[in-house]
Amino acid sequence: MACQLTTADFATQKADGPLLDATWKCRVPGCGKVPGEHPTPTIQDKQWLLNAFRWTNEGKFAKDEGNYFPIYGFGKYVFKRQGIIDEVFSAIDNQLELQPLNSTSVYLTGCRGSGKTSNLMLIARDLKSKNWEVYFFSSAAAIPDGAGAALTAYAVQNKNKKIAVMVDDVGSNPESHLFIDLLKGQLPNVLTVGAAVGQFYITCNFRKKLHTSDLVLREGDQDVLDLIAHWKTKEVASPEMVVHVSMFLLNHCGGHVYPVLAFMEYVFTHPEAKEYLADEKEFRRHFFSQTFVRSTIYRQVCSRCFDDGMAIEPNSAKTVSRVLSGREEDNDIGTLTRMGWWDSEKQDVLSALLLNACLNYVKFTDPTPMYLDQNFSQEQNLENLIIEGLFAMEPHELTCATNASGWPVENALSFNWAFRVKARFINVHLEFQKTFPRKLVDFYVNGNIDAGLEMLRNATQTVKDGAREQSQDIDEHLERFLTRSYNVDRFALLNFAMNAKEAIVLPRDDAHHDKVYTYQHSTNSLYRGKTLIRAPAVAKLPCPAPIPIAKLEEDRVVPERLTGRKRGLG
Repeated sequence: MACQLTTADFATQKADGPLLDATWKCRVPGCGKVPGEHPTPTIQDKQWLLNAFRWTNEGKFAKDEGNYFPIYGFGKYVFKRQGIIDEVFSAIDNQLELQPLNSTSVYLTGCRGSGKTSNLMLIARDLKSKNWEVYFFSSAAAIPDGAGAALTAYAVQNKNKKIAVMVDDVGSNPESHLFIDLLKGQLPNVLTVGAAVGQFYITCNFRKKLHTSDLVLREGDQDVLDLIAHWKTKEVASPEMVVHVSMFLLNHCGGHVYPVLAFMEYVFTHPEAKEYLADEKEFRRHFFSQTFVRSTIYRQVCSRCFDDGMAIEPNSAKTVSRVLSGREEDNDIGTLTRMGWWDSEKQDVLSALLLNACLNYVKFTDPTPMYLDQNFSQEQNLENLIIEGLFAMEPHELTCATNASGWPVENALSFNWAFRVKARFINVHLEFQKTFPRKLVDFYVNGNIDAGLEMLRNATQTVKDGAREQSQDIDEHLERFLTRSYNVDRFALLNFAMNAKEAIVLPRDDAHHDKVYTYQHSTNSLYRGKTLIRAPAVAKLPCPAPIPIAKLEEDRVVPERLTGRKRGLG
């Protein structure tokens, strides 16, 4: 029988492979031709080749029955994501109404773990159930040469058929001719749906785009309500606790699909987690602990969702710092958007989980190693963090403007301070807690310190006549610790007094003055209560009245083993 292969069959073949021998000749018995001597494939040949990519629910929609939410694909529990599916079909109808002769298209973009592939498969399943002929490419790199021309010809020949082409990982081959043929062609019976992390030049040709903010889970979503109802049936915790934990994870992860679901599965099914589900505060303490951050599930989530982005953009933490501080450079928002880390609806970074991932990726850069010593008191270690983190801050990190996200500026100052702490100390663990306003302290420090640290900017004091409480009210912030609203035994407050000649603001109860640290920007000085403990407080800023180290040491015991030697305060 004569060889039936065409030049297209050899596109990815190598010598000594299944089709070519060591001399690059065809292995089919009796052929012996080099690839170029074979006939060029016809449109019919290419259409036949595309049959391998036809969607079947049985083949593509395989579920992993061993897990609720595996790293990839579907598990025992499958979201409906009906809102996204409805939006896609609404986009199809709108596009056909506006331009009835053109093909329709939708593009899903978001960070890793945001549900792009799962949504693509859910959309494909729904299209198949509505009698669409669906082709599914798991990667743009897998699109055969000539596929676009073949699909175009097939669509023209079969105008009564509705044809959907689903392409995942568009970024692996954004130059594929398939996109040009389908997105720019006049094919009203063809729908192209693509998905990828970020934007590429070809994606501007997609007529409807769904971004990170469209893919994240929201509190009112039916999927979230159904999921909570599902976990309640497991009876692993009280119904109230299931709701609390679910809402906490949803907020902390910013609705980022994979982290929310992976953490839920761990919390509600893992034997070790059950002991933390009896009390809300104990659960939060465990979640922000060093033990949990070092756990397999936490590392798995960060690896799945953030590692690639951190590798591609090694200065991600600095980019986030600039954006939060209102100092973003021309393409900073674009960089975060490209990585799927920017929620355009909220005009904010995706989540507190992302911020902590950025901090965990900060590399130790101080030439002289610093560490917290278990032989020091926890209060002393906490004070050392405050002092040394502030001392290493860059001047521009203190000049925060109104940022694009509308974040309170003290949050930007907090992130910048934490960035410097992580770059300076070898063994510090701290978690930024930008969730559940008024319920969580800004930073939970765990490890050699078990304490909370609250940040303020230009603190105020409660007015005696009961005037309206302000967000920077130092008495109100202190009260959160004293009433155990914040579930920590040790704590401190750091106030960035940034106004000119800003007076030191302390709580009305002088018994707690030593819990308040004030950075006075106008004099570049740091106070504990009313006691000056460092000047200059920031090394790279001028100090009108520097204080000799010896004088400062009279009031404060300076640890001798922060760096293996005595470390002064100046």
